[in-house]
Amino acid sequence: MRWLDVLAFALSGLWQRRLRTALAVVGVAAGCFVLAGSLSVGQGVQAAVEGQLRRQDRLRRVIAWPGKGPESQRPAIEIPGDMSDARRERLREAMKLRWKAPEVMTGRGVTPEQEAAIAALPHVAEVRPGLTWNGKALLDGKAADGVFLVGDPADTGLAPRLVAGGGPGGGVLVSEYLAYKWGCRDEESVRCVVGRAMRLEVAPDGPGFSAMLMLLGVARPSLDAKQKAVLDKVAARLPEVLAGLDLPPDERAALLALLKEARPGATKPAAVDLTIRGVFRDTDKGELGPWDSGVRVADVYLPPDAARRLYLARPGRAKADLPQVAVLVDDEANLRAVQEGVKALGLETFSLAELVDQVRFNVRLIVIACTLLAAIALLVAVLGIVNTMLMAVLQRTHEIGVLKALGARDGHVLALFLCEGAVTGAAGGALGMLAAWLASYPGDVFARWLVAAQTPMRLEVSVFAYPWWLVLGVPAGVTLLTIVAAAYPARRAAGIDPIEALRER
Repeated sequence: MRWLDVLAFALSGLWQRRLRTALAVVGVAAGCFVLAGSLSVGQGVQAAVEGQLRRQDRLRRVIAWPGKGPESQRPAIEIPGDMSDARRERLREAMKLRWKAPEVMTGRGVTPEQEAAIAALPHVAEVRPGLTWNGKALLDGKAADGVFLVGDPADTGLAPRLVAGGGPGGGVLVSEYLAYKWGCRDEESVRCVVGRAMRLEVAPDGPGFSAMLMLLGVARPSLDAKQKAVLDKVAARLPEVLAGLDLPPDERAALLALLKEARPGATKPAAVDLTIRGVFRDTDKGELGPWDSGVRVADVYLPPDAARRLYLARPGRAKADLPQVAVLVDDEANLRAVQEGVKALGLETFSLAELVDQVRFNVRLIVIACTLLAAIALLVAVLGIVNTMLMAVLQRTHEIGVLKALGARDGHVLALFLCEGAVTGAAGGALGMLAAWLASYPGDVFARWLVAAQTPMRLEVSVFAYPWWLVLGVPAGVTLLTIVAAAYPARRAAGIDPIEALRER
């Protein structure tokens, strides 16, 4: 008997029991639908979350800043009192968490040596200064206050927000709001600022106006121009007033030194001249990721080299240390290794590696739960297939005897029933996969509506993903399962005695 004959007999047998066959196929399709849908959602949600994080290279970025110092600097901790050992240990750990090294309180930063060591680590693509500060931006003598950040037009978070310029070359990016404060009221004037020279100024380190307000007992977040001018006059006359105070010479000298540091006009601000490379808009709320706390205000993005030069040029800075650095890894798979290497240099670090692992863990839990439901549905379908085929063996005993009398061997009969199970599984698997794929379209519509109703974000990607291994693997696995389910009825059929089968009518 040829294999085509076996397949023809199998299809004929299934057609003769159309209702039972249809019910078995529907049961298999239901289990395949749940299994394919759960795996698809798991893949889609994970891809959507990681896609949001990749938009600004967050999965390749490690933030490093000065640590609390080596463990050897921590003094011995004694917990006196009549208490249990467990409570004493808890209090000791609490004191360790709250301990601060002297270096942190004295302005300790990331040293050039540490930066060089980080840059020398394997898989480190770039080390940028992590700087944010306020300053003045001047264009044609017009000054406007702004917030300066380190950035580059190549950053995935900046490129889509450019409204003018942004081509290759050095320079800075300015916000359209800053251009508006310079007097650019129409679209053409905004585009015209690209390529022009501007000046950035940053006030020197030191208490400045805040120290003088503290002396007066005033708590104000900001001052207007008139108030600043008055404080400038007061600061200019303070030395002659202090000269008349009844203080020892050494104390008077110390006070004058502090006063010189606190006077706003005592030192010229640091300045750098740069070319405007492009104009960007602020981040729209719909562009925020799931872990963004809000729209980040920035008026100027400087290239890393220019930002470092401006920061270190501020008067009063005796060291070349930076408050923090941003480390860019060549591939997100190497993020943890680089993070551990940075920690070994005595720095504190932050990355989204732990967060991504937590997201993946939660997604896996959801997929496992849905897979268990799919397994139950498939088990019910398998039992149905076993029952259907056992009934078919009993009903087709005479037919099996005729086949054996005509020369069919036990292997042919076994293959006949296994082929019926395979056809049932393949049909159910294909229908289940097709139903899961079709259900993804209304599922995406509902997911986007739900996200838009509960968050300011826009869901731009599908939460269903169908990679090739899922499209091919799930139906193949379901087909294999139905073949296994048909194995016992097939062996029963192959073991039938043809003489006894022919006697039955």
